[in-house]
Amino acid sequence: MEIVEMFTTYGSFTILILLGIGYFIKRVFDNKSKQIEIKSSVYHQNRINVINNFFEIYTKAKVTFELITIPEIKNFSCEMLDDLLSSHIDNLNKSTYYRYLYSKNELKYFKQIIKNTKDVHDFMKKIKDQCLDNSLTIKHSEMESFRKSRFEKNEELIIALNEEIRKSYL
Repeated sequence: MEIVEMFTTYGSFTILILLGIGYFIKRVFDNKSKQIEIKSSVYHQNRINVINNFFEIYTKAKVTFELITIPEIKNFSCEMLDDLLSSHIDNLNKSTYYRYLYSKNELKYFKQIIKNTKDVHDFMKKIKDQCLDNSLTIKHSEMESFRKSRFEKNEELIIALNEEIRKSYL
């Protein structure tokens, strides 16, 4: 009888204490859930920013490489040409290292895009070297063809990369 008597006397007080404990436990779980959600949101936002940054840098590099012609290469000094072209390659590499922090899955696409862009860079340096030796054998059409083939490969890689990124977000 003691238990029945205790519940009738202190039952409402016991219920209030249990409700208070339950409320505080719920608040703790809500706060933990909110912290996890915020961390995830910040992670995904930074990941998107790094991807956007890479594509901005790549677009600038591509435009620069496409605008340079053989007569312009002849007029540039070696240092000036190297500074102009190498800065884009360096920025692409740096952007890829940032990308490595957020995902290793798509890294092969980024590295291949950089490799193709670096091939164009090296081809233009080769033209400059031949200009300095007065032994230029590469025609403008060859340069255009080479550049176009590399950037077309990059476009295919970018399409595949976009699909891979979409899969990871869905």
